[in-house]
Amino acid sequence: MADASDAPRTKLDFLYREVLGEAARLVDRLESVGRELGEVARTHAPEGAAESLERAASASTARVRAEFERLVEDACQKLGAVGREAMVARREIRKGRRRDYALWGAIYLGASMLGGAVVALVLRAP
Repeated sequence: MADASDAPRTKLDFLYREVLGEAARLVDRLESVGRELGEVARTHAPEGAAESLERAASASTARVRAEFERLVEDACQKLGAVGREAMVARREIRKGRRRDYALWGAIYLGASMLGGAVVALVLRAP
């Protein structure tokens, strides 16, 4: 008979123990399959398997490197295009500021002339 402290107290405890037991069994099975595969690979490996694996890895690495370099080049081109667009936008903003400054200067000049005319009229009045 099982000890009272080992018995599940709630459904959650029961499910938790069941899941842990399943996980432990799966891990044990995976470890045994891994060991068996390692033994089979050592005893039945064809001659030159390491060289063919190395060539395949080298070819894969070259393809990945080429793809990475292409992506970097594309990113650089896009960044360059965005930089050029930003420069054009900055020029347009500067042109807009110059127009604004000219407009405000004209308004200020007109207001100054109008103020001067009002002062002259007030001082001339008898």
